[in-house]
Amino acid sequence: MAYFKSKPNSFIKAFIASDAMLYSALNLVNILFAVFVTTEVSGGTIQAATAALTAGVVTRVLTELFAGKKISGLPEAAKLNIITTGMALISISYVGFGLAQSLYPIIVFWLINGVGWGLAQPTKLSLVSKYIKHDQSNQEWGLTDAINMSLVAAAMVAGGFIVANYDFELLFLLAACLNTLGIAPYILYGQLVKQPKLKSSSSGLVLEPVKQTSANHRKFQDH
Repeated sequence: MAYFKSKPNSFIKAFIASDAMLYSALNLVNILFAVFVTTEVSGGTIQAATAALTAGVVTRVLTELFAGKKISGLPEAAKLNIITTGMALISISYVGFGLAQSLYPIIVFWLINGVGWGLAQPTKLSLVSKYIKHDQSNQEWGLTDAINMSLVAAAMVAGGFIVANYDFELLFLLAACLNTLGIAPYILYGQLVKQPKLKSSSSGLVLEPVKQTSANHRKFQDH
């Protein structure tokens, strides 16, 4: 028996694949961040680590509130660009953590991280609410969470091994790579929706013609 009553929308598939990598990267960083600050950063303390994390969260909240209204009215293609831009900022922040030697650059990279999450997360969820199939939403959300938690568990084991045997630079590089891979499903989805739609006919499948705009139609009539 199939798990889904009907196939999930292509965007939902992209969302499930991307979120698994997004949250694996996030947990690689967050769980070991206080250890990184207290052992690798000059003058680093638990209070400093929590202050840096707080700066990122506050920036995320402010970005969501101020950017949300402007983003809501944008077309889907623009929203996809915002999602990928936000996730790219998150990846940049992870690379920055590995390069930072003091607390102040780390705070700056948390601010960048907060902007990235503030742009990407609500924009992504607005498209999820558009495309999720409400008669099987439990299955779609359940599969998303199950894959997320499975990869998070694997990432935590990998993170502990990397820190114990190598260094934090490699940990943050891995997080950046995972997060960047999470951008790929949205890029592929964007390319998919740009393809011309196929329309069935008695002679087979044909490309559906692009509708003329009213301006083009008037220009055609003038000739």
